[in-house]
Amino acid sequence: MAKNQKHIIINQGIRVWDIRTWLLCGDEGVLLYQGLKDRLFGAPGIWTLMRCLRCDLVWLNPRPIPTDIHKLYSEYYTHQLENSPKESFASLRRAIKNNILRRYGYSVDIKGGLLDLLGRIFSCIGPLKEIVGGNIMYLKAIDGGRLLDVGCGSGNF
Repeated sequence: MAKNQKHIIINQGIRVWDIRTWLLCGDEGVLLYQGLKDRLFGAPGIWTLMRCLRCDLVWLNPRPIPTDIHKLYSEYYTHQLENSPKESFASLRRAIKNNILRRYGYSVDIKGGLLDLLGRIFSCIGPLKEIVGGNIMYLKAIDGGRLLDVGCGSGNF
């Protein structure tokens, strides 16, 4: 098979290409993580992240072929309208979220009082920690840290 030809394989119903070299520099990547599944939206497939030692960039392997990408987004809606909770619940949700974000090192506005106390108590609940952690991709705050998010959906992240 010629170097520029790609062999299509099936990954849980998704047609994909095995891409072991980085598109920009052509270097072969090293395995970063393997056996990954989409826990957030339940998209099909088992995935690997590869890293280029020269560029230090990371890519998804295998890569879905363009005509099958829509199959990965059947449960992912980036532009739906959010429900508007009653203001009292919105304040409590914000207090819970801020207390969880504080554990990741983020600087957040904590006002104190009963609402903050309730926020600290509820922020210990596992599923709530998972929801907030997932929303920030479990990334801890780092002074001067930078992140490039390509393919950002609605842009909320």
